[in-house]
Amino acid sequence: MNFILLPENALFLITFALILLFGLVEILAMIFGMSVFSHADTLLSPHIHAGESLFSQGLDWLNIGKVPLFILFILLLSCFSISGMVLQWALLYALGKPLPGGLVALPAGVISVLFVRKISAVLARFLPQYESSALSEESFIGCMATVVGGTASMGHPAQCRLVDKFQQTHYLRVQPDSEDDIFSPGETIIITARLTSSLFEGMSHPWSEHR
Repeated sequence: MNFILLPENALFLITFALILLFGLVEILAMIFGMSVFSHADTLLSPHIHAGESLFSQGLDWLNIGKVPLFILFILLLSCFSISGMVLQWALLYALGKPLPGGLVALPAGVISVLFVRKISAVLARFLPQYESSALSEESFIGCMATVVGGTASMGHPAQCRLVDKFQQTHYLRVQPDSEDDIFSPGETIIITARLTSSLFEGMSHPWSEHR
């Protein structure tokens, strides 16, 4: 316990506290039908597989768009906190004292990113709503979905929930296929096109208001 509370470990203890804080905020947001991280997913989704830029390649390399951003964020903070504490513990026994947290943060950060890359790749296999086969993604066209994450407009997709014929739930990023359309939370829409692996276009359901 004395080791954990050393001043050199303050950065990693603060990181652990942030995990609890963000988890609490997300839970409270979900209780009120919102999601803080779904909006961040929405902002990033147009850039995923959008080209050969380093930013797009970095998002794809970290499996953003295949695994929910909230899970990736918590994984990154957890790995950073644990890696930093383990490195400080090793330094304590090797050198007799830990190093300042700022010096250990860089190697801990590198280790964290590499671990998150590996773990998220495994998780993506078990999250079909974020990473489906090309056939499954194409089969979404013509299906109905419900807007669950904010308001969608052209260029600003929102999270939508789609239940397929096997009763499996998928969460897609959908934007209107017309500049004149806006999708509101709770609205039923029809998927009309697939833009990327995680971004689709849709149109308002003709009888949405009666559903």
